[in-house]
Amino acid sequence: MLRHMIRTAALLTALCMAFLSLAACAGPEKPGPDTAVPAGSETAHVDTVPVTDRETETAATEATETEAPPEVIPDMTYEVSEESDVQRSGNNTVIYRYAASYPVFAGGPEGAAALINETVGIRMDLFRSDASRLASDAAVFYREDPDNFFQPYFFRVTASVTRLDGACASLLFTEESYDGGNESDSLLSAYSWDPATGEDLVLTDNEDGFWGVVSAEILDWLSPRRETLELYDDFESLADKYMKDCWYLTEDAFVVVFNTYVLAPRTAGAISVSIPLERLGAFLADSLCGDLLK
Repeated sequence: MLRHMIRTAALLTALCMAFLSLAACAGPEKPGPDTAVPAGSETAHVDTVPVTDRETETAATEATETEAPPEVIPDMTYEVSEESDVQRSGNNTVIYRYAASYPVFAGGPEGAAALINETVGIRMDLFRSDASRLASDAAVFYREDPDNFFQPYFFRVTASVTRLDGACASLLFTEESYDGGNESDSLLSAYSWDPATGEDLVLTDNEDGFWGVVSAEILDWLSPRRETLELYDDFESLADKYMKDCWYLTEDAFVVVFNTYVLAPRTAGAISVSIPLERLGAFLADSLCGDLLK
């Protein structure tokens, strides 16, 4: 009997030792969703939701759209193009010279530079046509009366950019020619554009009378110079009549040009009146496209 009890006790002891060994290998029990995690515990259970490939792609696309920098439109620029020609007689005498320089615009909003270049190109074609006729006249004159051919005929045109920024592109053409007379002739013309579109920069009269303000500024400048320039007696009415024919802009001024003979005799030449933009103030801002008053 005693021997049987000893065997039973030994068997129970072995079973207990085996159970404890299995528990140690299994490790601590993971808490379930309803199991509280003690404060300070290093391990916490977190439920995770799998992210699909579509959700990942959408998130990446949204991040890319948010981070994409705004489109940068390059400033409009220009390069000067030059042309020249010399014609000689049969005995190698120079009878005609031609020279031209003009800007070719690039950059800026799409299509704007192309429209401006188109206008410049049309004007240059007209100059070339005039120059061609003058060259023909020079050849005829020299052939018919070489002894009185004192100097070569010439035709020169220079197109100068007077302002180019985000508010305005302005260009002044200076045309000079000689056709065998006593003196050469000159003629000025100007163009201005909205650089955002390439369309002509159009002046309008606002309710306060923009051109009335310009007229007053012109007369204030001309009147003290009446005798010096030998202005015509009716220069005031002539100035009002022709002040819209030729004008351009610089960084700080609105310039009105009166060509030779318009307000005074030839000796006065072309007369330019420069009006500071700050004097025109709101009149100019309301009357011209773009913010010209920086």
